This record gives sequence, structure tokens and C-alpha cells, in this order.
Amino acid sequence: MRNKNEANEGPKERLKMSGMTIIEVLVSLFMVGVALLLMHASVNSLLINRNAKHQELAARIAASQMEELRNTTYLSLPGSGSFTHPLLINLPQGEANMTLTNFNATTKEISVVVSWREPDSTTTRNVTLTSLITQNGL
Repeated sequence: MRNKNEANEGPKERLKMSGMTIIEVLVSLFMVGVALLLMHASVNSLLINRNAKHQELAARIAASQMEELRNTTYLSLPGSGSFTHPLLINLPQGEANMTLTNFNATTKEISVVVSWREPDSTTTRNVTLTSLITQNGL
């Protein structure tokens, strides 16, 4: 059943009323844009969180190795080279190396480097800890 106004309208008037206004189109585009912006921000947040987790893990591995070397007697310190750690498997393409050099006659300098490569990057990231150990201890 038609009301009075619809009965008097011609095809042109009905066609004008059936579409969306420019304001409705702009509001919907704005809403889609905001949704895309929020999605992009959340993806970046996840990447930053993952990178921070890997950096914290590498620092923990390096600190653990440094502590182990500090608890080793001066004459028993190992030579330079790579080392393993149980947490190293949690780093993507993770590697760990230590370098021992003679600082002077009674002191050695120890550098521990833990490196990894993020899955979406070609750059190798690393954490380095350096310390001196003397014959009398730290």
C-alpha cells in the first residue's frame, strides 16, 4: 500500500531517494580509514614487542655467560669462540660468541656477543657485554 506522497512521485523523484548521500559515503570512508589505521598500529606494536623480547632474551643469555666466566678462576678461563646456551634456540638465527684478550699482564678483557636476525629483516642485531677479570677476581 502506497502513501499519498509516493503515489504522486514520478520515477525521477524515486531514483533520487534510493541512493546514498555524499555525507554517508564520506563517513563510511572515514570509518574504513580509521579501522585500517588501527590495524596497522596493532601490527607495528606486535613487531616492536617481538623485537624487544628478542633483545631482552639476548641480554639474558649474555649476562648468564658473563656470570659463568666471572665464576671461573683466572687461569681456567676458556679461549675465544662460540658458546651454547639453552635459551639460544629461542632467538631466530641466534649465535653466541665470546672474545678473551689480554688487557695487561694480570687482567683479561671479556666480550660476550649474542646476535640474531629478525625474520622480517636482513640486518643482524646483537647485544654485547664487556668486562675485565683480574687474577685477584673482578
